[in-house]
Amino acid sequence: RVFWTDGENEAIYAANKFTGVDVVLLASNLNEPQDVIVFHELVQPSGKNWCSGQLKNGGCEYMCLPAPQINSHSPKYTCMCPSAMELAQNGHQCKTSKNETIPLLLNQFAKGSTAVWIILPILLLAIAGLAGYIGLRNWQNKNTKSMNFDNPVYLKTTEDDLNIDVDRQSQSVGHTYPAISIVKTEDDTT
Repeated sequence: RVFWTDGENEAIYAANKFTGVDVVLLASNLNEPQDVIVFHELVQPSGKNWCSGQLKNGGCEYMCLPAPQINSHSPKYTCMCPSAMELAQNGHQCKTSKNETIPLLLNQFAKGSTAVWIILPILLLAIAGLAGYIGLRNWQNKNTKSMNFDNPVYLKTTEDDLNIDVDRQSQSVGHTYPAISIVKTEDDTT
């Protein structure tokens, strides 16, 4: 046999591995089934199934689950009850649960899903706005033209050993600038 999970139908199926026929639904209503691990019966340790002993269903009212035998004090089996019931003190019978938690859980789920549908669009809009803002900033930084030049006056005023003498006439302090010359482009013919 071959086994597989079906995420769309949330189920586990098995079929004949040679012909592909005889498809059997093994489990359904699973929440996102991912893996199937199959252990051959010869790999399983030998042991006694206490649930199929002298008492039918191990003496349990609804379900008997064999327990692994870790040591000599380990329980042989465990009884289980349906979801609306709980195990009685004798460990075999089920009684009606005083706390009905199933309707409460369904109501909490319904309220939670409504809150998700309100918060999710707001969160998506916030993320889209942030992405738009970052994109705009990047576009502006790429398209901003700037011109960098060295300003000699600025450079000279930031030097540590600069002495500015306001009364300087012939002495050269700091950087010497070239003389200003006026050039006319028009002809002076009059």
